Amino acid sequence: MADGSRMFICTPEGLRFWAGYINVIIKAYRHKKSWAGTFSLSDLRMSGHQCRVSLLPVHAASFENLLLDLSKLATLLVNYYKDSDNNNQPEVYVNLLYISISSFPKFPPSDLSAHEKYINFIQTHLAMRSARQRRMFLSNLSKAHNAMGPAERSLFDSSVNRVNVGDWRLLALNNVFMNRVVTYKPRKAPYAYCIGPLPLFRFIRNFIEHGGDRDAAGVQLCSNLTDLKLLGEDFIAQFTVNLMYELIKGSNLTGTNPLQATSQAF
Repeated sequence: MADGSRMFICTPEGLRFWAGYINVIIKAYRHKKSWAGTFSLSDLRMSGHQCRVSLLPVHAASFENLLLDLSKLATLLVNYYKDSDNNNQPEVYVNLLYISISSFPKFPPSDLSAHEKYINFIQTHLAMRSARQRRMFLSNLSKAHNAMGPAERSLFDSSVNRVNVGDWRLLALNNVFMNRVVTYKPRKAPYAYCIGPLPLFRFIRNFIEHGGDRDAAGVQLCSNLTDLKLLGEDFIAQFTVNLMYELIKGSNLTGTNPLQATSQAF
């Protein structure tokens, strides 16, 4: 920190540090102010639990300048969020937050709804949630999906299907904790799951809810569900983050947000 103090940045306190500066930048945007990406690391200050940028925001507020500010923040901070369990690379969800900010979609200047949905996505990004909150988000999302009527489920499934995934089954098979869940077949079939985002969503739900179950031979499908970092497995993390954005994009911010069904996880 600028005052010489330190914090463990991948702890909840460290994640709130990142979230605090995102909120500072968005608050400035709401007040028609911007730095247009001109601040430096030495301008990032913290007093108690309050984040601030010491440099005055003298540039005009625009969505383009907001993106410059967020991108500059991500560039300054990402290298401090290394994880020794991830080959000294940024923690997987933090890296996805960095990608979400630095490789943002191209929005038409007049599409204010898309701007607001992107801001909503960044402010509620799963990188700034604990492993338990991520697990609860997925669990509650699955429960909400099961309770949907045909019309709601069709809209939800359309959002899921917009998430691009490869053959995730091969990745799950190579994960010692997941392979017994992905290969469990109550019926005789070549695969318990098909390729695609909807089967992946179903697999994640089954892994969370039934990973500790036993098969017909009495063998536990997954021997250890206590480590919630399993949901940081790269392909699950990327799918979950992208799914959250698709759900936000498909929501009507002037009405009911489909994420409200899972808000208790946050």
